[in-house]
Amino acid sequence: MNKVTLLGNLTRDVEIRYVGEDKKPLAKFAIAVNEYRADKNGDAREAMFIDVTVFGRAAETAHQYLAKGRKVLIGGKLTLERWTNQEDGKPRSKHVVIADEVHFLDSPKAAGEDGREDEGE
Repeated sequence: MNKVTLLGNLTRDVEIRYVGEDKKPLAKFAIAVNEYRADKNGDAREAMFIDVTVFGRAAETAHQYLAKGRKVLIGGKLTLERWTNQEDGKPRSKHVVIADEVHFLDSPKAAGEDGREDEGE
């Protein structure tokens, strides 16, 4: 079984593009997941950075409503992306979560405290 569930915050804004002949939406973003480990001085926090890919309507929704800093719950499967580095010709790889569920856990941050964008001072 290949099932991953992660809770974290976006480390960058969602990037979207449209792929294939049918121009299917594909969105990419990354989340930071904090892990707490007890050390001799108390708690220590370690952040893991995970790339996430979303397809279809969920990709468009993520692009529309998510931004850097937003808290999300991701459900999906783990996959391994492989490529050859163009600079040195060496093979590279990284694990990526292909999300089939993206749940927004907080409301979008308003630009100003009253919910309106700042008009300049």
